Amino acid sequence: MPEDTSSGTTSKTAAQKKAAKRKKPARKDIRANIPKDVVRVRDSENPEEARRKTHENFIRNRVNDLYLAYDGKLPRLNTLGIDLNAKALTPDQQTVVARHVQAGLVARVVLRHAGDETFKMPESMKDKERQEIIDRIHTDGRMDIDALTRRDLAHIRRIAETGTQARDIFVKMNMGLVTILARREQKKRNLDMYTYDEIREEAKFGMLNAVDRFDPDAGFKFSTYATWWVMQKIMEYLNTQSKLIKMPATMNTLYRRITVAMKDLRQEYPSDEMITPDVIYKWMEERNWGVSKKQIIDAIAVRKETISIDAFVSDDDTRTIDDTIASDEDIAESTIQTIDTDTSFERLVSMISNDETREIIREIYQNGDAKNAKQVGEIARSHGMTTKEVQNRIAGAIADMRRTIEFSQQDDGERDARMPDTH
Repeated sequence: MPEDTSSGTTSKTAAQKKAAKRKKPARKDIRANIPKDVVRVRDSENPEEARRKTHENFIRNRVNDLYLAYDGKLPRLNTLGIDLNAKALTPDQQTVVARHVQAGLVARVVLRHAGDETFKMPESMKDKERQEIIDRIHTDGRMDIDALTRRDLAHIRRIAETGTQARDIFVKMNMGLVTILARREQKKRNLDMYTYDEIREEAKFGMLNAVDRFDPDAGFKFSTYATWWVMQKIMEYLNTQSKLIKMPATMNTLYRRITVAMKDLRQEYPSDEMITPDVIYKWMEERNWGVSKKQIIDAIAVRKETISIDAFVSDDDTRTIDDTIASDEDIAESTIQTIDTDTSFERLVSMISNDETREIIREIYQNGDAKNAKQVGEIARSHGMTTKEVQNRIAGAIADMRRTIEFSQQDDGERDARMPDTH
């Protein structure tokens, strides 16, 4: 009996097979948009030269964005159809908004050069970059920034204001990335919600840096670029807060570089003792990392592990480190026992050569009343001194007393030896 095809079951199956055979459109390679004169640093045989070239292109593209905005060749923000409730910007919207951001930042530099401080300079832009932007505009000759008219300044202010609006839009539309990265670090490290909120706030600064420094002509996605900046801020915060002794973020970054160098050098050297700062410096110098030998030595010196005073002295000793530290009361008690002799208190004090030290000893031991002796810390505060200084004075006083008593006993022994025996 022939198969019934009137129900459409067979035709539907054939349509599904036909759709399955269709080839998916090839994914667009974002690297194809990279300008021909831009060389990736990691692919270059001369990283330092490639890094310099990339920076020069970044400055040039920034200035070109200002020219586009000044000539009215950038679409207005209100014509882009940006939906602030959407999850992300489209690629075309992202490119235009990024150009407005860069044009606004360069406009701020021009206004500051003209003496107009209406807009603040972002922290991500260094003084060197501002000067490079001014030099680039002078070299191009397309804008006489040394003789701007009022009309020109008003136009540049509008560009700076539009750049501020574009910056806010860019940050707001990418806050989801900040939340995702902060939540991932919270789960990975099993942190509480309070720490998560702090991480998220720090990550926002990384997003601001990414928005300010994103170059749409570089040929990569903003999400990829922003992830690096956000993670840098998150790791700096976590590294700073995880140590009992807080270190600057730059020092933690430098120590991470040293860790990478040592990991590679361990394949060549059998022990860590052989990996000296000189060896690390040579390794970094070969890769043009721009780290001096003094910075390496300082980073290694300050990264010392801390030990809790509640830790045991050893596996066989139940005492803690805190038990082995002498307190002010112990020092006072030992000093009392030292000077507690048959000799009168005033006679002992008179053996001290320094007048101020004599007064301190009198105050500590209450003119010979050893049971009511004051603590060293209390005396130090009353005299405006540190506890260590008072302890040194006490040690010096005891040395003077012992020296005087020894000389006195030696003189008495010689005197007894000279006296005739009457028995």
